[in-house]
Amino acid sequence: MCAAPLAPADDGSGAARQAVVISEIDPGVTIELYNNTASPIALSSTAYWLCSPFVYKDLASLAPAVTIPAGGYATVPWPAGFTDVDAGGEVILYLDANTGFGDGLKIMDFVCWGTNPHGSRLALAAGAGKWSSDQASACAPALGAGALHRVAGSAGTDATHYDTTSPPSPQTCP
Repeated sequence: MCAAPLAPADDGSGAARQAVVISEIDPGVTIELYNNTASPIALSSTAYWLCSPFVYKDLASLAPAVTIPAGGYATVPWPAGFTDVDAGGEVILYLDANTGFGDGLKIMDFVCWGTNPHGSRLALAAGAGKWSSDQASACAPALGAGALHRVAGSAGTDATHYDTTSPPSPQTCP
């Protein structure tokens, strides 16, 4: 059974409304994405990249057979080389990062939790409006039950917009 639409709030960054957002992270297993548009998105033909500093993976090669249904969810496998764990991590969704991953305007979504095990792009995300500058040093808590879930209707820009107390519940469905 699929959850209700995530209905993410505008993140206030001034950028175009995010077409894809990170909806759940189960470190070492999957990343769930939510399609915030009225049309399906085939990852094989997108310019989206996932980053866990400083390892990068394009979604077109990570999950070429995955299409995120309109207003729905899809999971992608955990990228090789990502070292995030329940105790801490950071995942960034970039769009068209060919011009460089240091460009905050290319960040579509950002989330961090617990004690980050590697270098961070938190300040870059805060500067781009993808993480609250009020929360520029605060990630969501470590994962208590194995997964991080974005709260429905939230902008996803600070620690309070994430549930770290629920178990994984990945879904691929409209």
